[in-house]
Amino acid sequence: MNKNEDYGQYDFVGKAWLFGGISALFVVLSLGYLAVKGINYGIDFRGGTEIQVRFEGQVSIDEVRNRVAKLGLDDVGVQSFGEKSEYIIRFQAKRDVADKDKNAVLSDSIGRIKADLQTAFPEQKPEFLRVDTVGPQVGAELKRNGFLAVFYCLLVILIYVALRFDYK
Repeated sequence: MNKNEDYGQYDFVGKAWLFGGISALFVVLSLGYLAVKGINYGIDFRGGTEIQVRFEGQVSIDEVRNRVAKLGLDDVGVQSFGEKSEYIIRFQAKRDVADKDKNAVLSDSIGRIKADLQTAFPEQKPEFLRVDTVGPQVGAELKRNGFLAVFYCLLVILIYVALRFDYK
């Protein structure tokens, strides 16, 4: 028996065009998806408020969505989190409010959500675990710094590969 037959040789180098084509296809599909759908940034990058609430009793996500949607907040999203009846409520601050009034409007919005959920589901005993708020300026700065970090990492990797593997 030949030594090469023991391990089942496969000609990867001979099929480089096939694997390169598959990789190129996935890159093009990924770029097309990003061009059509865009990047869905979270609260950290867009700015906004996030409230984590847990109910002792069973409450469906649709019930929470319907309650919060009736409050008239901008760009509201409700997502299940952790346990069965634990949810994250995200919303954007009002954009047409003067800077000096933003904190008051934000506090009012948070208070309305808390009061509405407590009155709508008193027997489920809602417990508000955390409230996080990120301003739009901080979000824009995080987005910019994130892109710069990815760019610099790719640059350092490119320099390392160029130095490590000599082109002769």
